[in-house]
Amino acid sequence: MGNKFTAICFVSMFMVCLCSAERVSAAMADRIVAVVNNEPIMQSEVEDVLAPIYFDLKEEYSGQDLMRHVEETRIKVLNQMIEDQLIYQEAEKLGVKVEEHEIDEMVDDFKQQFANEEEMSEALTLRGLTIARLRISYRKQIAIRKMHAYEVRSKIMISPQKIQAYYEAHKEEFGEKGHWLLSSITIRKKEQDILRGTKSEVEREKIEGILMALRSGKDFSDLARQHSEDLHASKGGEMGAIKMTELMPEIEEAISKLEKGQISDVIETGRSFHIFRLDDKMPGQYKELNDVRDEILNMLYRKEAEERYKAWMEELKHKAYISIK
Repeated sequence: MGNKFTAICFVSMFMVCLCSAERVSAAMADRIVAVVNNEPIMQSEVEDVLAPIYFDLKEEYSGQDLMRHVEETRIKVLNQMIEDQLIYQEAEKLGVKVEEHEIDEMVDDFKQQFANEEEMSEALTLRGLTIARLRISYRKQIAIRKMHAYEVRSKIMISPQKIQAYYEAHKEEFGEKGHWLLSSITIRKKEQDILRGTKSEVEREKIEGILMALRSGKDFSDLARQHSEDLHASKGGEMGAIKMTELMPEIEEAISKLEKGQISDVIETGRSFHIFRLDDKMPGQYKELNDVRDEILNMLYRKEAEERYKAWMEELKHKAYISIK
């Protein structure tokens, strides 16, 4: 969800073997880059989080593109660190308790990433860390996680009615739209009119005349064979079954208003004029609510969690003193 970005990066940075000549922070003097209430955030802290991300970016970008992405990521990292600091300060204010066994579990998980103690010690030394300092970091992460659970996750309630309402309003997301059985008559515009952007008056008059003939009772198939200029002319204009999503939006919109057997008005597209007959409607195939209930629940939960987190963070920031240097 974004608020665990720092914690994830912090753990992953131990797994990257950094050459001292390439470290992002090697040539930079440490300085305060932000103050959150009375707590500073140091340049070195930001660079430590940024370091493993930098090497991922380096695989994809170079030159100015690399520098631009690094700077954009640095801003995101700093903003996330500010938010984490605000949450941690709130946890301390409320007396959120972190048990030693919770920290032990995280340390054990960290140790499992290495083949032996020596390899782990090398990784810690490379980052200028010790197990003691790692435990301090994990204590902060756990406190932040608990605050998030209390302020965000515990206050989310997705009712069955809300899931049902979303399903009914977005049913097309959980299956395929139906098919239409269509017939068409097409008159193509002149190529020079298309290139120049001029009106194809002759072709429009022709298709309008065909439409008048259809409305006076002339047979659609006969007129399609006589006049249509598309691939379906020889079959009396029959296009067969067409998925709704395969059609241009303007055509889909026009056909969606027709009942079985009805004929559309003239529809102009970039290269042609068209008349369609709706021969039949074949309903879409959608998954049942029970088959997608968990998917909808998770989606609605994530959305509400993001909204609640944003509102909570705005409240914390409004009450805080934040200075970015």
